[in-house]
Amino acid sequence: MTRGEKLTAGAEAELFGWTDDPADDEVRDGSRVLKLFYRGLEYEAGKEHRLLPAFLAAGLPVPRVYGDLVEVDGRVGIVMERIDGPDMDQLIERKALDFDYIHGIGTRLGRLHWELHRASVETGRTQKEEMSDRLTRASGLTSSEKQRAQQLLNSLPDGTAVCHNDFHTRNVLENVNESLVIIDCGAAVTGDPLSDVARTQLQFTTSWIGANVLSVVLFPLVSRIRAALNAGYTAAYLAESGASAYDIERWQPVVAACGLADGMPLLQRWVVLGQARRGLAS
Repeated sequence: MTRGEKLTAGAEAELFGWTDDPADDEVRDGSRVLKLFYRGLEYEAGKEHRLLPAFLAAGLPVPRVYGDLVEVDGRVGIVMERIDGPDMDQLIERKALDFDYIHGIGTRLGRLHWELHRASVETGRTQKEEMSDRLTRASGLTSSEKQRAQQLLNSLPDGTAVCHNDFHTRNVLENVNESLVIIDCGAAVTGDPLSDVARTQLQFTTSWIGANVLSVVLFPLVSRIRAALNAGYTAAYLAESGASAYDIERWQPVVAACGLADGMPLLQRWVVLGQARRGLAS
């Protein structure tokens, strides 16, 4: 077993090339990677190792897992299929001023998200449990605002759908055959799919999608990129699912409040805090 070069890093793990057996033609071409979790995240590694095969068995496009969990340098990791292709954020950045193209990416993501919500996968944790925990850690809200958010959460549907819980442009890749692949599934929970949609909408409308390639002069166009992506995504999801925009909107204040438990840039946090407070006050 050989760990190769570091490919990328995220909030929970680093990704490396991986070879089980240098004599094995299947893996000699770099078709496998090691997702090596940071210390203290053994539970998260175990959960994703369990969920990825379940997602695959349910017909969802996710990377294949090989073997048991591995330990490298005192850290736990998952050996999985390597997906050679850009994420949706990278595709957007290539055509950052083509708003029809960006709307089309949103359409693809909306259809894929509905496909995920139709699957039957046991996650072991409910969306409401996860959101209640996050509300206790939501920075910037007063105690009364957190209490209002919890009351609102209690009044919303429980749901039985599998929710990715972190479905956004950087967690969907385009494979070499242009099919889409969902990654980072370890946060998945069971709940109302529209809570998952509201969380994705929050990501699409507040994060700096497309900003990496825009100069300071063009930076205001980021809002148009966000709008095109979110419009395509929402229209496609509503068309596929038959859900109503109103039922998604009901989730938005509590989803925004929960978002304040996450690390994010200061300006984005200010926007999300404003959305949470306006929603909770109405």
